[in-house]
Amino acid sequence: MSFDLEQKQTTALQEMLQLRKPQTSAFGGRGGSFGGHPVGGGAPWKVLIFDEAAKDILAPLMTGTVGAVVSVVERHVGFICLSPCEFSLNLPGLFSRMHGTSGDEAVQAAIDAAAEGLLSVLATLGVVPLINCSSSASSPARSVALRLQEMVEALPAKAFSQMFGSATAAVTKPLLILLDREFDLLTMLQHTWLYGALIHDLLKLRLNRVTVTTASAEGKGSTPKTFDLEKRDLFWKEHAFSPFPVAAAAVSQMLTDYNTELAKMGRSKPDAFSQPGGADFSSDILKAVDVLPDLADKKRSLDAHTTIATALVSTIKERGLDRYFELEQGLPQDREAAVTSAVRQCLAPEAPGTLEDKLRLLACLYVSRPSFPKPQFEALISELQKQGADVASLQFLSKFSAIRSMNWELQSVTPSGTSSASAALEGLGTKFLDKGRGLLQGVKNLLVRKASPIAQLLEGLLEGQEAPGRQTMSLKRGQRSSGPGSTAVSPGGHSVRGSPVRQAIVFVVGGASYVEAAAIRELAARTQKQLIFGSTEFVSPNEFLEELTQLGHE
Repeated sequence: MSFDLEQKQTTALQEMLQLRKPQTSAFGGRGGSFGGHPVGGGAPWKVLIFDEAAKDILAPLMTGTVGAVVSVVERHVGFICLSPCEFSLNLPGLFSRMHGTSGDEAVQAAIDAAAEGLLSVLATLGVVPLINCSSSASSPARSVALRLQEMVEALPAKAFSQMFGSATAAVTKPLLILLDREFDLLTMLQHTWLYGALIHDLLKLRLNRVTVTTASAEGKGSTPKTFDLEKRDLFWKEHAFSPFPVAAAAVSQMLTDYNTELAKMGRSKPDAFSQPGGADFSSDILKAVDVLPDLADKKRSLDAHTTIATALVSTIKERGLDRYFELEQGLPQDREAAVTSAVRQCLAPEAPGTLEDKLRLLACLYVSRPSFPKPQFEALISELQKQGADVASLQFLSKFSAIRSMNWELQSVTPSGTSSASAALEGLGTKFLDKGRGLLQGVKNLLVRKASPIAQLLEGLLEGQEAPGRQTMSLKRGQRSSGPGSTAVSPGGHSVRGSPVRQAIVFVVGGASYVEAAAIRELAARTQKQLIFGSTEFVSPNEFLEELTQLGHE
């Protein structure tokens, strides 16, 4: 079974729009009207509805004309596919809605929307998975799991069969792992060194589109440039989750390769081109026709990533983000005195970085080091308040008691032969010179590789291990799980405990990050499993900080 979500969604959209199978048959000769128009003997109407008003629109259309309606089909495209293995439900602000003072109706609406989006994903993939979620009654992810279960149970038999076919009879089933955002808050706040995650954080990448403000050619004012980082962009496909120094070096290499190809074309038999009757004329023209589209794509990608990388370099150096990255990596295990001194230096008024950078640093300290002395932490908060920072986000974290009981088990390993972030940054220069020539010559691939809590949990579940405080339930029509702690049983009667899983969908309720997507991709490559990662929304660190601030004010 294909586990390529992007390809599956494309197929569903093509069928919905009848791009491959145009329908020309009539309504079977029945008379009557549809929306006031005669339909007997004519081609059937096809009404496409894309919003929540679907039921309100369909009801009056069908009143008194039921005989004219051949079928009503739900194509379940209520999600956004960012790549073959990542998706978003485009539901921002769910973390603050779930943990704030929103009324019960707003919370239930959020749960319903998340469950409906997940049902669309499952229907598009054509799979009926086992669901693994928290066993806590207060877990938003568990509420989504139960609502999803209710939706599946309520499906008419025909609709269920159309959506999932023979998937219910499969001996081995994918695992749908639902996680609450509070399972790992640290990753959502940390500064990162991955290319795609940096674009998301610093340039506000959204739904694979990013806008970069650049200086105008005349040197007067600035010009915004928008780039779509789509699947035909081979550079983005290869380096979206690469460390930034690696991606920046690849931009420079791409420019070199592009110039080399242009030079080859310029030297390609000029005499033949000047003699239309020459023997090589036709073959040279054909070669040029073959090469030019590829060069055009490379030029488009080169322009985009040169502009993006230049903007990233400028922002990193201006805000001193290499220092924040290095410091945050050492917060869990460095000596308390060293951590306190380093954090104080970063929080100084003259230190580089925005107030948001400094707030994120303190939030990371609180989350990753619960034993840090409270008086010292309050003194650090006071230092930021003097600079005009809104510390409501930190006040919310201090009330979020669940954090104090979390055991992050963050293991850091520095690969041999690497340098520090600061040393690597020195090779970046102030900007790309001549659109990338000579950039990052000799820069090594630094990075502290930190185990992602979500990837750690997923790896254990893939191997059939049990996770404390979690339960697995079946997803079937007319059958509920036996409650918290129950063991889901496949149609063949075999318990899923102890059985390795080959396919899994990981979904975070309340927002996710590109850093987590990178960790899931790395795990998939290492274990040769088919893994899909999604969330209610991909949220940048500053956007998540805003949600925490909002909660702190409630």
